[in-house]
Amino acid sequence: MTDFFNTVFTRYPIKTRRTLEILPGFVSWFLILFPIWGSFLLPLAVAYFILFFDVYWFYKSFSLAITAFIASQKIKKAEKENWLKLAKPLENFEKVSHVVIIPNYKETLEKLRKTMESLSNQTFPSKRIYVVLAMEKREIEGKERAKKLIDEFGPKFGAVLASFHPDIEGEVKGKSSNEAYGGKLAY
Repeated sequence: MTDFFNTVFTRYPIKTRRTLEILPGFVSWFLILFPIWGSFLLPLAVAYFILFFDVYWFYKSFSLAITAFIASQKIKKAEKENWLKLAKPLENFEKVSHVVIIPNYKETLEKLRKTMESLSNQTFPSKRIYVVLAMEKREIEGKERAKKLIDEFGPKFGAVLASFHPDIEGEVKGKSSNEAYGGKLAY
């Protein structure tokens, strides 16, 4: 069978590629429009298809509702748990620190301030939380915004650092590159 396809692909590369490009769209539209054109040609098959389709999506909806309910109950239970009390008796708990990298580009000062306040209000000791503001170097107001946040929240945390990601050729500008650059600074 593979020899057959190998022969076809090498003999007709353009036609084969075009057929493979068309196939997913054709199959999708074939199934989408099947209830319309199929009701004239194969009404019994369409009836079973629609019944199967309805039963399948009822099952998917029901299972989604059940799992969403179970997940919400687990979240409520976890929110009531005192995780700090459970973690304190663990060996080396005093050595545990957290590095939080906040990537941002043209975020408002109020939004970043709200994020920092939320971090400082955690039950975990805030002096063992290190915050890295991962910003873009090309953002004009970034340094000013970072300085305000560092001045305001620096005493609350172990440290508040700001990294300014430069435009590096071949690298995608975005959240992940900002985070990676900020992570290198934190390290």
